[in-house]
Amino acid sequence: MGRVFYCGGASRSAARGSPSPVVLSDFGAAVCLRAISPSLGDDRRRLCFCRAHLSRFAHRGLMKFPLHTQDSAPEASKPLLAQVESAFGFVPNLTATLAESPAALAGYMQLSTIIEKNSALSPREQQVVMLAVSESNACDYCVAAHSLIAGMSGLPEDTVAALRDGRVLPDAKEAALAQFAKAVVNQRGWVSDADQEAFLAAGFTRQHLLDVLSIIALKTLSNYANHVAHTPLDAAFEAHRWTKSP
Repeated sequence: MGRVFYCGGASRSAARGSPSPVVLSDFGAAVCLRAISPSLGDDRRRLCFCRAHLSRFAHRGLMKFPLHTQDSAPEASKPLLAQVESAFGFVPNLTATLAESPAALAGYMQLSTIIEKNSALSPREQQVVMLAVSESNACDYCVAAHSLIAGMSGLPEDTVAALRDGRVLPDAKEAALAQFAKAVVNQRGWVSDADQEAFLAAGFTRQHLLDVLSIIALKTLSNYANHVAHTPLDAAFEAHRWTKSP
């Protein structure tokens, strides 16, 4: 669930006001109630929840993003969508959403291709990172999509399941890879010496480390775009639908 921040005690004066409320779904409200422990002192019962973590439970945002086709997309995005459809047989909703910005779509496609062709990480390891990052960022769309792609890349079902659940992976080297990727995300890049040493001790190199950062950059774009746009899941990924547990 989202982190909890204590924003003043019960003695806070009414004149100073209270934190502005977040309108939550029934599920989000249940998460909030579960977080209020009876063991907390009276001056710590006033809680506010980080909007960045609970916004996924709140009412949907005001900005509406169209799912572009080659007919509706900006002119510079049309050939890019044609490339996507030629490669995959359909236009995934993520790319249809990114098409609103030719720069975003081109950047996503180019970085994705560069990673696929030049990364020192194997296709299987790339999917470990993509799933670990998307799970950490609570991106429902990308976890579902990469669950399918990971299986096609050779990741066993138990490994995919562990990545979706945020659990330790059965393979020690892949576990170290996933753990390092999650540490980078959670610590905003300020990974400790111990995290780096564990990554290197698992058999990875400086090149692998920078490749992990490249994948995180790619998934930050897609994860955040999906958060903002509330990208609907494609039928192709429906069997792998996922929601982060509170």
